[in-house]
Amino acid sequence: MAGGPIAAAAARKVGVRRILAATLAMVLLLIAGACSAVALPAMAIVAASGNNVGTPELHEPGQGGTLVPSESGWWRPVPGPITSLYGPRRIICNAAGCSTPFHQGLDFGSGCGTPMVAVYAGTVTFAGNAGGFGNRVIVDHGGGIETIYGHIQNASTFVQVGQQVDGGDQIALVGDTGVGTGCHLDLKVRVDGVHTDPQAFLRGRGVNV
Repeated sequence: MAGGPIAAAAARKVGVRRILAATLAMVLLLIAGACSAVALPAMAIVAASGNNVGTPELHEPGQGGTLVPSESGWWRPVPGPITSLYGPRRIICNAAGCSTPFHQGLDFGSGCGTPMVAVYAGTVTFAGNAGGFGNRVIVDHGGGIETIYGHIQNASTFVQVGQQVDGGDQIALVGDTGVGTGCHLDLKVRVDGVHTDPQAFLRGRGVNV
């Protein structure tokens, strides 16, 4: 019977070791699960970033607008703040000439090299230099509606006259050619040959500007 207490003590030690081992295993499993939960979203973010290489940066509403179409299929041409509205403004002069006292466009303060997209499907009717307006592209959308993209960066026009474009297609890069005070896109809209407020026009088609 002398071996009874010894055997009982040994059994208790084995039981404690098993409990500790099981507890340790559970802790390790919990740690591994937490690491996986963190790693998976991170991998998804990296994958999403890789898929967007070479495409315009997207912005949430209230942070410069979004480069996604409205329900009616119209697009914001670039991200960035509005820096000059349609209407009267001071005359600007530089080596390329002087502006008029009435601004017939809407200026987006995007940096040089920012991709700009066609705001709607149409046909390119002009792609070249327009003096004080700098390099520009004109797209005819049909129904008497034209959009004009001004001050395009040199050697960065991706379209040519006669080319069909879809809304959201990259057509050029933002620049500072012609009369201006820095890098920006000057977007103009003509309806039946008459300039109209681009901001009101786009907002009327569901675009965030």
